[in-house]
Amino acid sequence: MNKRVVIVSPVVCAPAYSGNSARIAQFIKALESMSVEVHFILAPIKEISDRRQGDAMKSLFGERYHCMKQGNQLRGTILNRGWKYLKRKGLRRYAIFQDFMLPWQLYNSDELNEFKALIEDIKPDFIIGEYVLTAPLIRSLNNTIPTAVETHDCFTDRNKKIRKTNGGGLWWTLTASQERKLLSAFRSVIAIQETEKFFFERLLKGREVSICKVDVLDVPREICDLNNKAPVIGFVGSDNAHNREGLEIFIHKQWPRIKNNIPSAQLLVAGDVKFDSTESGILALGRVERLFDDFYNKCALIINPCVTGSGLKIKTVEAMSYGMPVVATQEGVSGIESSVGQGVYCEELNEKSFSDTCINLLTDEKLRISQGNLSRIYIEKAYQESLNTIQTLIQ
Repeated sequence: MNKRVVIVSPVVCAPAYSGNSARIAQFIKALESMSVEVHFILAPIKEISDRRQGDAMKSLFGERYHCMKQGNQLRGTILNRGWKYLKRKGLRRYAIFQDFMLPWQLYNSDELNEFKALIEDIKPDFIIGEYVLTAPLIRSLNNTIPTAVETHDCFTDRNKKIRKTNGGGLWWTLTASQERKLLSAFRSVIAIQETEKFFFERLLKGREVSICKVDVLDVPREICDLNNKAPVIGFVGSDNAHNREGLEIFIHKQWPRIKNNIPSAQLLVAGDVKFDSTESGILALGRVERLFDDFYNKCALIINPCVTGSGLKIKTVEAMSYGMPVVATQEGVSGIESSVGQGVYCEELNEKSFSDTCINLLTDEKLRISQGNLSRIYIEKAYQESLNTIQTLIQ
């Protein structure tokens, strides 16, 4: 294709220890599979942890990696800094102030000029912003380069929805009018699941913005061997409130039932998610470099017990790409509901059916293998559809 694409992001893509970093890494691999030359501009802001570690990004991109403000966190305007100061002084205790943000003040004039200079130097054919908070950077260009935003999530009233369900994981949030204006800075909007695509279509009705869906971007890889497996359940996750909450409920509600039925059962927990448990048979692996060899291929099934959250469920998609059967909550299949019955089970985390399904997959080899095969087939088909969408987008 011989295109040059800039990714501008507040988050690095290497190492891919979190869902958003993994998503960006997958998107870049998809672009590179089309012979696209990818440049990466890191625009670190306080609202989103950039997750940098050493020289990982420089090693991956070489001279095509550009870090704004020499790697320092962008300061934004005086108004933005003043508002953050007031929140630190106590306003954040109140939900109405905790949720209020000034997205168009995240970058000051020097930072916008630095971004414009980078774009003029790189001369890309296409620009992709990671997260809608990159909109002020895109708007500053005021030129004809086509652009798209990888939304990662829907942020309209995000915290209100979490509070309504008594969930954890409060983060930054937007009003509908803010998200509409930010999205309108781009020519195209990339939703990562069908439900959010429908929301953006309603939100942007009448605006000259195209909307598409790119959900599965996990490249099909090694396939786990599900024959003669030890009764091992796997969970992988970064240390965020959604993962901690779901894992702790599973351990408290479901794990004792599984151990009573299968005393030799084990639960492997990969990633830096933190949890407290004195239950037997649970092993915390921490961050795993060789996911296939040291985690997935040791498991008979994967769980996604998250009960709150939003966006595409990367851990569900990743497990399916390895040909693993998955037992998940409704939240764990959000955005990929069509995978239920295709290697994925959707069960209520507080109901006995969750542990019963796990037990059935651990003890019935034929069922486990057939469901793993369905997972792999689903991912391969969805992955090809995503590639076709991306190719059409950047042509």
